[in-house]
Amino acid sequence: MSSLYPLKFKTIYKDKIWGGQKIKTYLHKDFGSLPNCGETWEISGVKSDVSVVAEGELAGESLAELLEKYKGDLVGEKVYERFGNTFPLLVKFIDANEDLSIQVHPDDELAKKRHNSFGKTEMWYVIEADPGSTLIAGFNNDDFKTVLSSLNALENKTIEDTLLVSELNEIAAEARDYFPSDSLIKILGKRKPTEIPDTAYQRYLRKFPRDIFALISLASSYAGQEKYKSSDSLLSTLLAIDHTYAPALNLKTMVKREINEPDSSIYYCDQLLETNHQSLFALSSKSRTLLKTGKNKIGLKLAEECYHLDKSMSYNLATLAIAYHLNKDYKQRDAIIAIAARDSDGESYMKYAKDIISNKVKFQN
Repeated sequence: MSSLYPLKFKTIYKDKIWGGQKIKTYLHKDFGSLPNCGETWEISGVKSDVSVVAEGELAGESLAELLEKYKGDLVGEKVYERFGNTFPLLVKFIDANEDLSIQVHPDDELAKKRHNSFGKTEMWYVIEADPGSTLIAGFNNDDFKTVLSSLNALENKTIEDTLLVSELNEIAAEARDYFPSDSLIKILGKRKPTEIPDTAYQRYLRKFPRDIFALISLASSYAGQEKYKSSDSLLSTLLAIDHTYAPALNLKTMVKREINEPDSSIYYCDQLLETNHQSLFALSSKSRTLLKTGKNKIGLKLAEECYHLDKSMSYNLATLAIAYHLNKDYKQRDAIIAIAARDSDGESYMKYAKDIISNKVKFQN
């Protein structure tokens, strides 16, 4: 029997009505004569599409054959003990060029009863998204009957129906917990993003005042509207629940700076650094607070350190542009702005820096 080695499998390509061309243009994977490619299955044990080894001594053997032959040596003893010769994962790339259908994934119990299979729990990593793209992950509030009745009411509606997203938001607003295995999932293509209004979060927090997701969402919304005192109050509530929650610490550093509490801003930067001593956001935010209080040289030194650690991070670039401007090094400032212009993702960060440079925003006290 051949020894195991790092295995590479042949890609399985799937054309979909909603698929696009990014599998080819972004991932550089050739899907041949297919009109589009919505999914590539990289590792699959699905009976109709079982992955086949691409290279080496085991080339041509299927994943199913490997499992029968190598058992726990291939997937680990505990995994094999639980799943046997059924490979439990499906690894894929998705290119959603258009809206996908609404899906409800069954848990193990329901999947076994209806399909004699395991349930479906998903984990996502978004590697690229067009402006306005949206992923709605729904909620289960222990009253699945209500969720299903809401879904039935939405049957045959398209995303153009304005009621659809508002209905989904109402489901979200009533949620207590998020369970990936039986959640409502919807991928939306290029469309105007729809936000859950502040009032929905406020209503929800009256019922569940310790919900971290709702607290950070509403605090972020308030900060975006420059309601810094309200944001600060919510963040304090959240950090009393979990004092290490990084998104709240991140926002707290900025909010404290905006309400002219620089010592507190520095304190929360240091709290972030205690949790993660390599947090570039914390270092860059600390630089901004130092700059805001007129400590231009120290702020510039820290901004330059951040830049050398990561020359592509948009927040760092904007901080460094501000630092060079306040230190009257306009040549270096303009060079950093030119570098940042190559990446549209950092546009909002650099807009803030440019507003400071043009005196549109009063930055220093």
